[in-house]
Amino acid sequence: MPKRKAKPQVTVEYSPEFKLRVVLQYLQDPQQAKQICVENQIGEELLTFWHQEFIARANQIFGFSSPAQVASAVNSSNGGPRYTGQVEKVVPSWGLRINYEKYGSYKSASSSNEPPAWLGPVEREKWKSKRGVVIWDNPPQKLEVISAKQALELVETFGKTTEWRTEGIPIIQRIPSSPMPAAPELKRPAKKSNAKAKEEKVVSDRPHAEVERMRLSPQAAPEFLAFLAEHESILQQMAEEDAKEQEQFWKTLIHLLLSGAREGSAKDIDLSTRPLSWVRDDSSETWVCDLPPNRGTVVAESNGWFWQSCIEEPNEFKRYSPYFIRLGEVLAWTEQELMAIQKKNEDAKQKIELSKDETAIRPRMDLTPYRIDPSALEPARITYRAVIELEHAPDSFKTWEMSFGKLYRYDEKFPSVAGITGRLQLDPKQIEVEKRFGISDGGYLIYSTTTQDDEKTAKQLTRQLWDHSGIHQLYKVGKVMRARYGIEEVETGYITWLGELEDLEHPWKKAGSRVEHMTNWAMLETLAYALDVNGFRERFGIQVDSMSDDDLLAVLHERRARSICVPANVRGESEQWLGDHDHETMRGKKKLKAPKEME
Repeated sequence: MPKRKAKPQVTVEYSPEFKLRVVLQYLQDPQQAKQICVENQIGEELLTFWHQEFIARANQIFGFSSPAQVASAVNSSNGGPRYTGQVEKVVPSWGLRINYEKYGSYKSASSSNEPPAWLGPVEREKWKSKRGVVIWDNPPQKLEVISAKQALELVETFGKTTEWRTEGIPIIQRIPSSPMPAAPELKRPAKKSNAKAKEEKVVSDRPHAEVERMRLSPQAAPEFLAFLAEHESILQQMAEEDAKEQEQFWKTLIHLLLSGAREGSAKDIDLSTRPLSWVRDDSSETWVCDLPPNRGTVVAESNGWFWQSCIEEPNEFKRYSPYFIRLGEVLAWTEQELMAIQKKNEDAKQKIELSKDETAIRPRMDLTPYRIDPSALEPARITYRAVIELEHAPDSFKTWEMSFGKLYRYDEKFPSVAGITGRLQLDPKQIEVEKRFGISDGGYLIYSTTTQDDEKTAKQLTRQLWDHSGIHQLYKVGKVMRARYGIEEVETGYITWLGELEDLEHPWKKAGSRVEHMTNWAMLETLAYALDVNGFRERFGIQVDSMSDDDLLAVLHERRARSICVPANVRGESEQWLGDHDHETMRGKKKLKAPKEME
């Protein structure tokens, strides 16, 4: 009889990943050796061999970065025995992969490179390119895709427990317990009662329902968690990108909803029926209402969701309205504001006129007994000193836009008194410098420390001081905005200006004659001597609402107490009055000063 042909022997080579997974299962629970062999369709002899081989090469484990590399090293060609036998090839019962469009896909050690045969077209597409973590289980023929955030939550949750060793890992899908609410109407929400608000809060706080879509076996759990932990940085990056995309999605959705409502409200507006005249600019989507000298401008807010109005008044800062969803509401708000400003200005103007009328009808005092002649103010001897007045630009400042494009400057930094002396290249022993308009202003007055008896000599020395200073150079570069020089009569305060550097936008006020100066001084002394509050108001145009009668009386007493023409006993009376009334009239105030014209 012919010899029966021997059945061909099938040689199966198991992947390093498969061997490692089986050995790890055995190490976790050696008593389950038979069950492990049944599930993985291998013999106990083969499991024992793999285990011994793993132990023999355990000292190489920490030289590699992944389980696949460890298993590959254990079964490398450098002496590692191979098992061949008559067994069938084992197909993994589950799989795990990460789909990340930026860097491709990553699969776990036991997962196949090919999708399961039972997948339909839709699930096959999910397996291939659905963003996230793809998990499938062959026996129940289920496939789920979870987000990177959910995967990270699984690692965090099951990393703190050991339940997965016996119960496996559930793959959960979260579903809201109540249906998604309808999109809210784009209206101002009406006030709700406390009971209604409480009821709605309870509904909104309901937890999500959790549906278990599939459960990985305890045997698959170690590799599942190890794989996610190994790719934690990638999952974290994916989760951050998902969060940004979701945030952008909601922003876009809200933008579309509100933009639609905004455009709809704009179409419904009939400008011809408005109480004030409006001009619409379709190119910039703005509405402008001019009520001279003021203006209201309505524009779409920068993100396009709401309307906002800007109110502009000359020499005032811009004022902005609250945000409005309806165009009609913001137009009405703007109209009310403009009309309120107009009424306020009219009332203020009327108040000034009434104040002028009140001042005009006040009784006038007979000044004859108190009249001081200008000649009485003439000194026995006149001396002269050089004087330079200049306005310096700030070294630094910040700006804030006001109405109609005007810029308001603040936080200005000006040179100190010592600093301005150095910049002008003047000898500090020959001059004294003082601030002209206040500590934060750029106005300076510079006086010579020496005086001259001869007017001609004083003028020559003043011109030399002016010519040798650095004012001209500072003026050329814009540091000095304007300046002038002259000689001052020390005893009378009258200044004869000899020359100037002009600022065309802010010219110097034309100086009066010496006769005018002495006449005004004599009248001021007369009004102070007489304590004529009404005459003082009329001459200097001081309104009742800007300075009270008590304040003006205090100014006149101060002036009379230091007058050179008033009798000594009268000066004493004013000093006594100031002492008695200082606490009452000046409590919490700075020392009262007369208007600039009085000095």
